Amino acid sequence: MKYTGTVFEILEFLGFAENLCQKQVQELVRAKSVELPQIYSCFLQMAWNSPLFETADVWTNEKIGLWSECLQEQMQAGVLSENQLPQEDFLQIGGDIAGSGTRVGIAKADLSQPNPPVYLLCETNTKSKWKPLYSSVSEYLQDALLQILTMIDYDTAEMVLEEMGWEYVDCLWDEEDEDDEQDTDIKTVLKRKGIDWKSLKKSKSKIGFGTQFFCFDEQNRILYVGNQNPDEEVLYAIRKHQQ
Repeated sequence: MKYTGTVFEILEFLGFAENLCQKQVQELVRAKSVELPQIYSCFLQMAWNSPLFETADVWTNEKIGLWSECLQEQMQAGVLSENQLPQEDFLQIGGDIAGSGTRVGIAKADLSQPNPPVYLLCETNTKSKWKPLYSSVSEYLQDALLQILTMIDYDTAEMVLEEMGWEYVDCLWDEEDEDDEQDTDIKTVLKRKGIDWKSLKKSKSKIGFGTQFFCFDEQNRILYVGNQNPDEEVLYAIRKHQQ
């Protein structure tokens, strides 16, 4: 069992190829006149416009852009005056799809760094300030991807991955239990599958809910993803569809 991995290893396991969308990302860089951090650029080249991220808090399409552009639009509409524009700019790379106004971004001054920190803006107005959220963009991307794969808010991942030949197995339901009752002891289920609870690298989500973890069963080619939060526990095995 493999208990460590990057967002790139997870995507590669699921069939996303490196440099698949290199041209599209290069066009984004030219259109927005920005430099992309190496880690974030590599991620976009694998995930660009993928339906897997359609309901995600991380953007993989043309929504990516500088915060100053949004503020300029507000200024043209008469909502803001020029002296209200902040001096520091950010590249917006994500936000709450529910429309709460939260934005996730990287400081423009940090874009030359390969793996820069990520900030959060709670309201899209000049009175709000961007606050530190993650120490690195790779941490943010992994958090967002695990929120998608554990389907806390949306079942997009299951629908998309099934079309790619994968299937989701809910490990907390005993398929052999005639009473069809949920086995709520997640540690027991993990142990039964040969997964050491203490070896799992757990991380509390900063953009979603719960404490997340994952591991690879390399021998059987299975990706396990789990989430524990006050309302529920989930544990899924993502494996190639069984004929």
